Amino acid sequence: MIYADAANILADMQEEDSWYNDTTGSFDIQQYLKVMMDDHDHHEVDVFNSMIYDDEEDHSEDEDEDDAPQEKKTRKKMGKDAKGKPSSPLELLILGAFRYLGRGLTFDDLEESTAISEEVHRKFFHKFINIGSTVLYDRYVRAPQTKEEVQQHMHEFATAGLPGAFASTDATNIIHELCNWKNRRAHIGFKSKHACRTYNTTVNHRRRILASTFGNPGSFNDKTLILFDTFIRDIKRGEKLDDYTFELLERRGEEVVAVQYKGVWIVVDNGYHNWSTTVPQRAVMRCCNCLWII
Repeated sequence: MIYADAANILADMQEEDSWYNDTTGSFDIQQYLKVMMDDHDHHEVDVFNSMIYDDEEDHSEDEDEDDAPQEKKTRKKMGKDAKGKPSSPLELLILGAFRYLGRGLTFDDLEESTAISEEVHRKFFHKFINIGSTVLYDRYVRAPQTKEEVQQHMHEFATAGLPGAFASTDATNIIHELCNWKNRRAHIGFKSKHACRTYNTTVNHRRRILASTFGNPGSFNDKTLILFDTFIRDIKRGEKLDDYTFELLERRGEEVVAVQYKGVWIVVDNGYHNWSTTVPQRAVMRCCNCLWII
């Protein structure tokens, strides 16, 4: 799920002019972190800091902590080693985690780029994964729950002649290099020679991740994997997004009439179940000088 967090965090950055430069495609990570921590619940910020830094005892009594600037309060939580050396900059550690995930850099590469040891990057990465799959995932990966919310993701599909669709979904495999021999067979699928963890990921047509399953063995095919996707399963059962209605044109004899349907559906490939809510692409035919997707 951390991959979903990274993609959606960067998408949110591009929507905020305060820290994103649309001309150069760069953003101010320090400004972003400040805004993120200001917006977070104080408890979440304390959890984030406590998992990364050792709390430093503050002996000063002449200043109320609530009146201290946010920057100073955050700095108080940054621990020091036995020699009094300050902790590594949080900004570089987070950017290093993104590079490791998105570009495949090793921790040794990150050490050369940031002058922070690879062991520090490695330990931080595990903490970042834990925070990313809980606090950040709940914050940035938001599946639509109402009719109004799902309509925000339908424009591209409606323009392409697919009313009622709002997202597409497919399995995403991540190589599991350190898989032990006991579990290796279950993690090797027919598409890859490497052990993998697979995630059923649902995205809109703007590359924003809306939902994802937890990791499953790479031998799971699409039909098996979607059974663990609670979001799509709830749509199929009519427990979510069942109040949306749309029209499709159908041929009845010599007439073409508009038929109203209830609910939403998702674009998939041919590996999924033949459900009314998961519709694969089909052949295109020409009829009456018009193109039809059937």
